[in-house]
Amino acid sequence: IEFLVTGSNEVYWAESHLQALLDNMQPYVGVVGTSLQGETRDGRAVGLGRSYRLPRNTCMLIRLEAFREVGFFDAVCDGWGDMEDLHFLISMLLFTSFEWVMLPLDVPLLVGKHHDQPEKERREEKAMQRIAHYFERLTDGSSELRAHLEQMLLICGLVDR
Repeated sequence: IEFLVTGSNEVYWAESHLQALLDNMQPYVGVVGTSLQGETRDGRAVGLGRSYRLPRNTCMLIRLEAFREVGFFDAVCDGWGDMEDLHFLISMLLFTSFEWVMLPLDVPLLVGKHHDQPEKERREEKAMQRIAHYFERLTDGSSELRAHLEQMLLICGLVDR
């Protein structure tokens, strides 16, 4: 087994989505994610916040070797409001040679069935800030690691440059 697919039961996968993830998994890539298109049960489109700008456990492909090198999805994120997928991506970028790819597939994601989406995104915003501060402290004193971190935080919209 070379890859692990993570997915939510609220994602409406199609075989073409999985094939696109696999097609974009190059030897230097540790994670391939996809954009998600939020929708309600009655089919109304729902905009998703910035926590969805990066690969999410909701729908991504992980190279097991990258998972072995990072080691885990850190459970500390549960107490911070989740976003263990962001923690994993930053750890992979900082501490391995793997990169990640984000595909614009707009895979349908049912929102509002199991949780209040705006509340979930507020919780995730707080978690993203907490994770950013954690890695800022961790990379203090290493200009190379800090540059990688700032690139990731810029993509997430957590810093302005």
